[in-house]
Amino acid sequence: MKEYTVNHQDEGQRLNRYLNKILPSLPQNLMYKFLRKKRIRVNGKKADASLRLTSGDIISLFIPENFFSPRNGIEIGQNKELNIIYSDINIAVLYKPKGLLSHPSKGSKDSLSERFINHMISTGEYTPSESVAFKPAICNRLDRGTEGIVVAAKNLTALREITGFFRDGMIRRFYLAAVIPPVPKDGRYHAYILKNKDDNIVSLSDEMIKGSKVIETSFRLYEKIGNIPVVEAELLTGKSHQIRAHLKHLKSGVVGDNKYGDIEFNRNCKVKGQLLISYRIKFSENITGSLEYLKGESIKVNTDIFLLKVLKADKNLRYSKK
Repeated sequence: MKEYTVNHQDEGQRLNRYLNKILPSLPQNLMYKFLRKKRIRVNGKKADASLRLTSGDIISLFIPENFFSPRNGIEIGQNKELNIIYSDINIAVLYKPKGLLSHPSKGSKDSLSERFINHMISTGEYTPSESVAFKPAICNRLDRGTEGIVVAAKNLTALREITGFFRDGMIRRFYLAAVIPPVPKDGRYHAYILKNKDDNIVSLSDEMIKGSKVIETSFRLYEKIGNIPVVEAELLTGKSHQIRAHLKHLKSGVVGDNKYGDIEFNRNCKVKGQLLISYRIKFSENITGSLEYLKGESIKVNTDIFLLKVLKADKNLRYSKK
């Protein structure tokens, strides 16, 4: 018999999902059989698979030893730089630099999510051996070439609430983009987006076509630096490459973006990567739950360095025309 004690980071998780994580080799039909036969108990009592766990619950397992495999360890990597904009007991707001992945991939283990986990371990806020079914996670993602704000959750309740807020539009997301003229007029724009998975590129149309999804983006002129306008873009929907592709659809483009922008213009600007930053988020006044204290709050990053990059790009552009 083995016992596990639920901690605050795993609180709120369904029993069956918790069991799936601690017993990955246990077949689903056998799990339900063990629950019916009281060979899996919560606080000494028979429990339903849909039970929501509470911190302090004791899960007793009277099952064969072969179903207990060593828990997948979390490799603690190097303590690489992590820029934290805001942090409390439930969440952290992080700055993702350009070039860093949001999540690890087959070709690269280094990512913002892994850096956040390692940070939580190093500060003692997260102990893998004590948190069986949950590990800290980021709640939204940015493209590799986009810098700026990413929200991370320190416990399961916060993860659920933040992902729900993003899904329901209760966290507004604002970006700054240096753009290639002409600049879209201030306003809200909608289109239909279709992703080509083979080459990881999206296309937009004004009419719905098979497989496409509606997108909506708001643009307004933020400031003009020399000959390069900077627009504020608000994501009203959140699809891959949305801002970059939407600007292309509007006969514009992000400076430095060779996938959807103007390669010759970018060459003259001599910029490395796209000039696009997620610079501000704003929580709705209507949020409830454990994160209610964040209602109406606005969190932003310092954009001085970003705007200096735009200034440098404009200078290079002017010299290229001489």
